[in-house]
Amino acid sequence: MLKKFVLSLIVVLFAIATDSHSQSISAYQLWNTPSFFRGFNFSYDSPASLQDLINLKASGATIVYLTTEGFLDEAAPYDTLRQNISDLDTRVGYCDAAGVRYALAVRRGPGRGDVYLQSVKLDPISSVWTNKSEQQLYGSMLRWMAARYASDTLFVGITPTTEPNPFSDNPANYCCVDTTEMLKFFSDSGVDFTAITQLWVDSIRAGSKNVPVLIQGPDYSDPDIFPLVPIVNDPYPVYEFHSYRPTSYAEAPTSNSVVYPGQYLNFIPPEEVTFDKAFIKDSVFRFVNAIEKETGAPIFLGEFGLELPQTGGPQFLTDISNIAIENGWAFAYWDWHTKTDSFWNYPKWGGGSWPAILASLVEGKSGVIENAPSTGGLIVSQSSTPGELSVYWPEMEQLGIAADVNIFDILGREVRTLTRNSSRFTMDISGLENGIYILTLRSGDAMAHTLIAGGR
Repeated sequence: MLKKFVLSLIVVLFAIATDSHSQSISAYQLWNTPSFFRGFNFSYDSPASLQDLINLKASGATIVYLTTEGFLDEAAPYDTLRQNISDLDTRVGYCDAAGVRYALAVRRGPGRGDVYLQSVKLDPISSVWTNKSEQQLYGSMLRWMAARYASDTLFVGITPTTEPNPFSDNPANYCCVDTTEMLKFFSDSGVDFTAITQLWVDSIRAGSKNVPVLIQGPDYSDPDIFPLVPIVNDPYPVYEFHSYRPTSYAEAPTSNSVVYPGQYLNFIPPEEVTFDKAFIKDSVFRFVNAIEKETGAPIFLGEFGLELPQTGGPQFLTDISNIAIENGWAFAYWDWHTKTDSFWNYPKWGGGSWPAILASLVEGKSGVIENAPSTGGLIVSQSSTPGELSVYWPEMEQLGIAADVNIFDILGREVRTLTRNSSRFTMDISGLENGIYILTLRSGDAMAHTLIAGGR
């Protein structure tokens, strides 16, 4: 019964949560706040309900990256896809109702197929990279999409096209192991990747004056090819990369078949190396650091994770998220847990992967959760002493009786209990593990509660 009460309490608290800063703080300011945005991708069929967004916010996440199909068909005559518009409106509506900020990851449009579906031959080869009329039409679609949500203060970003692969349809490209060969392919194919991207960025800017534009590099926006990310002329760019390195670990086809840290093939240069946190940070991500230094713009690790549970998986997820946090990058896991199978479904696996993810979402935020709703007039603030909260419950002054103070984790387990006789008191939470907790106070028939964050 207690567990059911606490879980219901989480839902109620976050369902009524509001963001009082959304009008005064710009989206780009938030991208420039170190690791402010931490969250999940949502694939085409999710979120399935408002409850998904309430649960996501309860996890500590601050952003949802909505995968979306375009508003126009890929092939001539490029019909308007009313169902796609309706589906995205519904999902954006869930974000608005839950008070969750969102960005759009556009995967399709005139002349442009979904890169994953192309890889499994379910989408046609993209023609947009060499078809100027399709480039213009695709830009018009982006302008429409940006304008549609421009007035929504929770709309914080849009990428022109997800994982742009202008060369992915040429089998010879897969031999390429450095940026020089890829640049030569662009030149030989007549693809001006930077100019096309700039066209689309300008189109987005015509639809919204200030929505941040998330710029991805070619080859699935991999970190080792990040020197080829197009540097655009825009006041609000965010440079985004995706990382599934080492691929044979992150995307291994069977569970618990590979080990981290371990020996895997590196991409640039192509050699067997030991993948651990130090190697990923200093070698795999070194090109990302270079782009950050060159542009001074925010960096977004827009996709990473594990397709299936693997030995060392919690450490792998922790290492990647900690690298992002140490660099001040925003990040989003792929995928918010799926509904139908075990792929990318961290809560379903058991073990330490899901706790590791939850810990990364609230790392460095021990104490008061910004804008967490409270009941019963309860006021909780950060004490001047690290790891300590100041609590004021004015109702106790009228009741004149002691209050039982309890802290529960998100599974409904009581982790701390004490009694206080004063309406104002401090409490030490320094020993709590990383995570979201519910602070409750009871005095007679009166009760108050709010959310706090634990973190060593």
